[in-house]
Amino acid sequence: MKLIDLHCDTLTGLKRRGQVLRENNMHLDLLRMKAADQLAQCFAVFVHQKHCTENGISPYDFFKTHRDIFYQEMKDNADLIAPAYNSADILKNLENGLMSGVLTIEAGEPLEGKCERVEEFKKDGVRMITLTWNFENEIGFPNRMGGHLKPKGKEIVDTMNQLGVLPDVSHLSDEGFWDVIELSQNKYPVVASHSDARALCDHPRNMTDDMLKALGNTNGMVGVNYSADFLREGERFASMEAVLDHTLHLIDKAGIDHVAFGSDYDGIGSVLEWKDVSGTPDLLEYMHSKISWDDLEKITHKNALRVFA
Repeated sequence: MKLIDLHCDTLTGLKRRGQVLRENNMHLDLLRMKAADQLAQCFAVFVHQKHCTENGISPYDFFKTHRDIFYQEMKDNADLIAPAYNSADILKNLENGLMSGVLTIEAGEPLEGKCERVEEFKKDGVRMITLTWNFENEIGFPNRMGGHLKPKGKEIVDTMNQLGVLPDVSHLSDEGFWDVIELSQNKYPVVASHSDARALCDHPRNMTDDMLKALGNTNGMVGVNYSADFLREGERFASMEAVLDHTLHLIDKAGIDHVAFGSDYDGIGSVLEWKDVSGTPDLLEYMHSKISWDDLEKITHKNALRVFA
């Protein structure tokens, strides 16, 4: 079954670990994606200040460096994958026998509080921006801190909505989440690319039931995160049962049309029951015990295709 994954940190890890995208020893590479029948992968440029310091560059230049790595990997592996900027591109690539790579950003630091950067990054191919990571920035505050969007943050989200760059509220504070929902006016989709259900695991990175309902009302989506400590408190082992439990809860609260997958591959330290991207068919087969194939098709790719349209 075709799968669109809303979030992984593989792209940023390649340079740091001396790996390449075609074949590596990380959670995800192109050969294993192809074998697992994956349709598209969102590749995040994860901007961590430590990584910027290690490279002696600003968050803006860190993004530009990894944008170039993304497109070089697309070029080097043109027999397997091509860039995509919307659903039409993903489907066209599929017709040509190719998977799709979608460029995203995790942490809004490269924007440096400048609304004009949203348009610049869109021209670079970015289609989704996780507004914060675990630190305060010019946009707002992470969920471990709390606090509303800053005035410049509201301007940036407005600009993203107008330009069709998806605001991603995973990592954002609860207050900031509701600010983004208000700015969306239920007119623009809002995405939580890699978050689970707080009702099942009381972690601040997870979404409350009210948040899940609000995401559905924007016609957005939430991507199930595979990190064990988001699935079960204090766990280091991510089971298929736990992923299924959270998926069922997200369906119940957000609606079947608003749930997807956001693995967080290569950004999590958990041991996964299905090992890595190669185990995707096993995970989906397990989930089929409680979810019909028609509904799984929505979760695996149809919901994401609607939003990326």
